[in-house]
Amino acid sequence: MGRGLLIQPSFLGTDNALMLDAVRRYPHRLKAVVVLDPDVPDDRLDQLAAQGAVGVRYNLIGLPLVDFAQGPYPALHRRLAERGWHVEVHRESRDLPKLLAPLVEQGVRIAVDHFGRPDPGAPLEDPAFKFLLGLGAQGKTWIKISGAYRCGGDAIATTLTNRLLEAYPPERLLWGSDWPHTQHESLVTYGSTHALFERSIPDTATRQRILEDAPAALLGEI
Repeated sequence: MGRGLLIQPSFLGTDNALMLDAVRRYPHRLKAVVVLDPDVPDDRLDQLAAQGAVGVRYNLIGLPLVDFAQGPYPALHRRLAERGWHVEVHRESRDLPKLLAPLVEQGVRIAVDHFGRPDPGAPLEDPAFKFLLGLGAQGKTWIKISGAYRCGGDAIATTLTNRLLEAYPPERLLWGSDWPHTQHESLVTYGSTHALFERSIPDTATRQRILEDAPAALLGEI
């Protein structure tokens, strides 16, 4: 891996300093997705952009459902869209239609974590996963094929990957290691997550499009 996108870990909240320091040391190799208060001023956004930030993360697991159509969010997302940033959303699939519909209307690019976290018992029948598949034609949504251990395991992840490839071009699927595999540290390693990616997508050209073309399409030149 020659280049990478770092994601702010939830336990550090809006203090992005540690991650941005890593980007500062490797500015030609790394970019960052930060966590911010929704009323962040424009000058702070511009400062973060100069430090290598390219997106904002919402990890909403275990939190009250946010209404992105209300409060400070529409204005924030318009400002992010103007800067070419994206919004990353992590939430169980059942809430994704309500969360993502306003983001689509607001014109911001969207990255959905961990296959959209569909129901592991019947992921292909999950109505919210079908909703995600329907966004494949919309053109501004990317799905992360990552965190298989959060979605029912390797076999389910391979099935979901194949279904996503029917609805999305490879340029809008993103591979992520999900390192350091929080709460699952004993189950996987960085290497085992990449090995699953290779098994799930045996075609080398398709993997290359996911690893190179997809982040370039989402982030611009990285």
